[in-house]
Amino acid sequence: MKQLFLVILVTSTNLLITRVSGFVSCVSRQQQTDASPRNWKCALQTSSNSEEAEREVDENVYQSIDIDAVSDAEALLAVRAYLQRKNRLGSWSKYEERKRQARQSISSMQNASSRSVDEAGFFWEDPAQLRYLYHDSEASKTISSRHDDSEADLSETEETDETLVLPVDGEAKSRTDTELLDFPMDEEDFDADATADSFFDHGPSDSRIRRSKAARKTWSNPDWRKMWYERRWGERRRQRVPGKQEQKIMEDRVRTFNPDQLLGSEALSSLTEGEIADAICSYVGANRKRSFSRQISLQERKAALQKPPPIQALPRDYLLQQDPAVLIENRRKRARRASQAYQKRLDNESFQRDGQRRRQASAKRAADGKASARTISQARTPDAALQRITADLDDERIPAILDVELILEPIRLGRRKNVLRRILSVCFDLRGKCVPDESTLEEWNNAKEDTAESVEPYGFVFATSCSIDHLGKFVLYCVQKAHRELPFFVRK
Repeated sequence: MKQLFLVILVTSTNLLITRVSGFVSCVSRQQQTDASPRNWKCALQTSSNSEEAEREVDENVYQSIDIDAVSDAEALLAVRAYLQRKNRLGSWSKYEERKRQARQSISSMQNASSRSVDEAGFFWEDPAQLRYLYHDSEASKTISSRHDDSEADLSETEETDETLVLPVDGEAKSRTDTELLDFPMDEEDFDADATADSFFDHGPSDSRIRRSKAARKTWSNPDWRKMWYERRWGERRRQRVPGKQEQKIMEDRVRTFNPDQLLGSEALSSLTEGEIADAICSYVGANRKRSFSRQISLQERKAALQKPPPIQALPRDYLLQQDPAVLIENRRKRARRASQAYQKRLDNESFQRDGQRRRQASAKRAADGKASARTISQARTPDAALQRITADLDDERIPAILDVELILEPIRLGRRKNVLRRILSVCFDLRGKCVPDESTLEEWNNAKEDTAESVEPYGFVFATSCSIDHLGKFVLYCVQKAHRELPFFVRK
């Protein structure tokens, strides 16, 4: 295989040298004309603009490539990569190969699924070769047929320790059997205090430890190790040939494809000298830039590992001890927060209790008001009339005309205007600007019952802004009209 590969490389070299020799002199002259070419590595590190940096790096890489130092395998790989990039090698054969393998796997799965029902359930095509199927027949054999050679092959023999099993014929077949049978242990030789651990040493001997320390001390001397290496290997030491590993990698890459097919292709013969030069320079330059980029990444990783951490590590004390003053301050803060939370909880509970008491008081007042309506005084006084009107409004009934007339007497009486407004809102659904002016009320009171509705009011005023006398007259008019039209609302 190696000889065939060398022949292929020689053939490829003869074909490529004829095309490469034309542009070698051109590239060398271009390198000589540039008196001070900039290092492409420096350009990659120092340039700030990415596009300009890539352009400068490409130019410097092309200038720094030595065509004579490019090996034959690398030149062949460069040309092949150039043809692949230009899509001149035809269709991708691996795609067709993968499609063929996919079709083959699908067909094999279909064939496996179309097996007969008799074969289903067995993991072996020939069930006769499965020993576990003959377990029942082996268990049913008699004593005379148990040692039959033809049937013993089908049974699984069990491996046992010969030192623990007596021979069948009673004779010793090994030294261990003889010792077990012919040399019983005497009672006087038996030591009850002896254990299995007492027969073995659990640690190395003193001489072993002494020799180990001496050898460790000897090998810790770097001069002695260097002298031993020179005496042991001498001139036979491993010497790394520069470029040998890279050349081996290139040869392994060439073996991955068919060089004969590439050398005999029309795409290779149609390449010009400039295209071959471009292929080699781009391939070698890309590899160099990739290698240098990886070196920079590796250096950055090493620098990041060696760089001290920006944040100082926390102390790892055994009991995590802290400053006593800090502990006291933290305890004071926790106590203050706890007291504030407790006080807030007490305030919330008191607010809830106050709200509950207010609701209970309002419910009690409502119940007392309804209950007092039945036991209210029937005296002909403004105070008693005001209580009777409040009880009627709680029961959603129209108060009596006499009670309204009593509370309109010119005396000092509290809550009179509020009760009058409540009569309008509860009994007649009148709120806001609903009270007619005094002239309209005079015309309504003086007119007859049939013609009072035809009198148009001149205007309305708010119930909250009019006087008690004006509001009382309107309420009395509404109550009298309601008693005339709806006598069943009248309190008996």
